[in-house]
Amino acid sequence: MSVEEVEPTESGDTRAVPRGKICLLGLLGGLQMLDPTVANTAIVEAGRTLGFTAAERALGASISTLALAATVLASGLAADRLGRRRVLIAAAVLAFVGNVIVATAPVAEVYLVGRAIAGIGLGATLAATFAYVRFVTPGPKMSAALGLWAAVMIAMIIVGLPIGGALAAESWRAAMLLVPAVLIALVGFIPRVLPVMPRSGEGPIDYAGLVLIGTSTVLLLYGLSQAAASLSSPRFYGPVVAGIIGYAAFGMVEIRKKSAVFPVKLFTNGIFVAAVVAGVAWNFTEAVVMLSTSNLWQYTKSASPLEVTILQAPLLLVLLVASLLAGKYLSKHGDRLRQILGLGFTACVLGLLLMAAAKQSSPPWVVVPGIAVVGIGLGLISVPQSAMFISQAPAKFFGPVTSFRTTVGQIGYAIGLTLSVVLVEGFGHARFAGALEKAGLATPSQVAVGISDVRAFVNDRVEPTTAAGKAAVEAAQKAYTQGFDATMVLCAAFIALLGFAALFSIDAGGTIDRFKRRIRPASAQNRGVAQEDGQGPDDVS
Repeated sequence: MSVEEVEPTESGDTRAVPRGKICLLGLLGGLQMLDPTVANTAIVEAGRTLGFTAAERALGASISTLALAATVLASGLAADRLGRRRVLIAAAVLAFVGNVIVATAPVAEVYLVGRAIAGIGLGATLAATFAYVRFVTPGPKMSAALGLWAAVMIAMIIVGLPIGGALAAESWRAAMLLVPAVLIALVGFIPRVLPVMPRSGEGPIDYAGLVLIGTSTVLLLYGLSQAAASLSSPRFYGPVVAGIIGYAAFGMVEIRKKSAVFPVKLFTNGIFVAAVVAGVAWNFTEAVVMLSTSNLWQYTKSASPLEVTILQAPLLLVLLVASLLAGKYLSKHGDRLRQILGLGFTACVLGLLLMAAAKQSSPPWVVVPGIAVVGIGLGLISVPQSAMFISQAPAKFFGPVTSFRTTVGQIGYAIGLTLSVVLVEGFGHARFAGALEKAGLATPSQVAVGISDVRAFVNDRVEPTTAAGKAAVEAAQKAYTQGFDATMVLCAAFIALLGFAALFSIDAGGTIDRFKRRIRPASAQNRGVAQEDGQGPDDVS
């Protein structure tokens, strides 16, 4: 049997997880997570070299995400129509070209174009690798494979971040060549390691639907990125409202189309809804923890980027181990899906509450145990969430549905970034005036000088030389820490709410037995279109 004739595996298939294939897919998928982190590390120096305006710097930090959001569903559809291996190679090449353009950019405009191209390529790469896991893995081993895939992606970040940071310290252009170098090393293995996946999907393409959902996602993400400046600004609520209206219009139009680009009826499927909610929660939590702790340590402890990376490492290390263990356990005990997911949400809530115990006088490592507990929770959520997405994806919509998982992640991450900044700074500002008064800075002139010293310390790391300046900085640090603590408590409550919603959706809209059937297809005769691609039955009920 040639690779073109490979069929999905039977439920009785006892073959082991194809570790080589899954590791390659994990390495490729991990680049999408590593790339923006390295780029954001290098963007300050890049901005100085290329003369970024404030608007260009802000756009440079978000344009790859926006480009990804606009095109990821289309890339999933292309993978179905053109072949996933072909699209995966093309996406990797596109990401390579984009980052090379960035690394050699002579002006800001070229830099921005390169980041957009890289975002499109890496988004398509992540979506394609996720889809490939389903195809190359025996049904009973699906959860274990997803756990290994997630662990390899995390390992890519753990190894890549220090290298990217070290390169950025020498040259931002060298740092931006890290991802292209890894892509060159990996792309040659794709045709040798990964089998050809038969094409699926037929009929006309709903270009209008693709444009509508892509535009709506971009508007939503852009609006959320503007929230930190002002919640009352039209630049925030205008795009957010427009994006939500766009999603509603997309749903109403697509549900009536025979050539729909996405099966909207999936949102009546409780297991799929639980997967979406869990995806939002996972990415929200990661964004809150990573950004909030980074700012906390840099603003209150003057920690360097390297020190921040070291302090955050426990989350990634624990997440890696938890993902592997959760995947292996769920493969053997598919009926424990609800319990594993519940434990994951519980651990995230507990970890955030432990982080809320931080005090201004506490050493940085005080929040590390909480970070580690959050890592356990994220690992326990990751595998069930991915398995639920795959198990409910109809065969003829497999590409768009699995690509939508990436969109869900981007939205959750954007909400987390927004809330972590808005809440921490909001709570901090509310306490700053009182902290200044307690520090003895009562007159308007004293307050003005104190605020000036705080800005110099935060923006330029200039240590205050006067007693009043030192008191002001200490007051700001105390207020920021209190804002951090309050934010962690509120975020814990939000994650608890999402956890209840996810677990309720599983109970309300689907059963564990149904989940297990979709992970382990019964027979080739019952698969219908699924026998082309290795997905579950072609339905959305």
